[in-house]
Amino acid sequence: MTNPLEIYEIIHRVGQFVPCWMPNNKRHHNRLYFHPRDLIACIMVCRLWRTSLTPLLWLVYDERQMSIGWRIPTEVLRAHNSHFRLSSFLNNNPGLQDIRLRDPLYISGFKGCRPLVNLTRLELYDVDWEGNPGLLELISLVPNLTALNFVHRGDSSSIMTELCATLRENCPKLDWIRYRNANSRIGCALRAEHIIPWIQASPRLVHFDTLASTFTTSIYWTLICHASWIDTLCLKFLKGVEENARNTSKILGHCTHLRSLNVIHASTISKLSLEWFEEPWRTDNIESLCLQGFTDPLKRNSQYLNNIVGVGEKEGKKVEDLH
Repeated sequence: MTNPLEIYEIIHRVGQFVPCWMPNNKRHHNRLYFHPRDLIACIMVCRLWRTSLTPLLWLVYDERQMSIGWRIPTEVLRAHNSHFRLSSFLNNNPGLQDIRLRDPLYISGFKGCRPLVNLTRLELYDVDWEGNPGLLELISLVPNLTALNFVHRGDSSSIMTELCATLRENCPKLDWIRYRNANSRIGCALRAEHIIPWIQASPRLVHFDTLASTFTTSIYWTLICHASWIDTLCLKFLKGVEENARNTSKILGHCTHLRSLNVIHASTISKLSLEWFEEPWRTDNIESLCLQGFTDPLKRNSQYLNNIVGVGEKEGKKVEDLH
């Protein structure tokens, strides 16, 4: 009878219960730190245990910590890179449908990686594009991508333009895009020249979500190219200006398939005029309309607000939230 401790699958399963994360009471008592002392001791028992348990040691891989914090020699990393190399992981998991990378470090490429034909959703959050040039190659490997949530750091407009061109060339099914600057939350909204390439990245844009400084006419005309398909728009602006109101009205007049429109301002549009909403609303399919910041909060009961709501009601629209 075979000893259970000599069966690869059992050793590997038991090894998954060996704790690798320990509290560090000298620093932050409520945080855990990667400290796989017990797992390393198990790996050193014999050759079979080393083969069975070594992959578990590399389940955690932080390239910065490897070189700076843990000071693991380069030759050791090279000898074990089959356990953590992203290309190998992707090749070994061809059924992946969703990939989410947060603050990736030093992704240089995907040499030898096969196309990810099952992947339909990609999320890249807090990306330093200059430090991860290989991500452009990843885009070329996802021909059936339909949704992209992209939040990046910096103002690398030339690289973003190249990325958008790669998306349009390699991802013909892409129709859902959310594009933000990681610094937008502190007031660094995207300019029109950064947003327009993303609207153009999809041949048939259905959902678009972004944060910009203002709703410029150039953004409006680029969106109108997708008027026959746009279903959902979520547009957030830092500045409340006349141009925002006029282009919002035009969107409602020309995007005939629009079901949901959210136009939200960080600051209100002062001295709102009904003339800015002269464009007739021709959207028969509208289900949700949220317009925030179109009037001074102190004048919410003013004739301006009543008149704007009246425009929507005359067109038979359901105004859920307009203030």
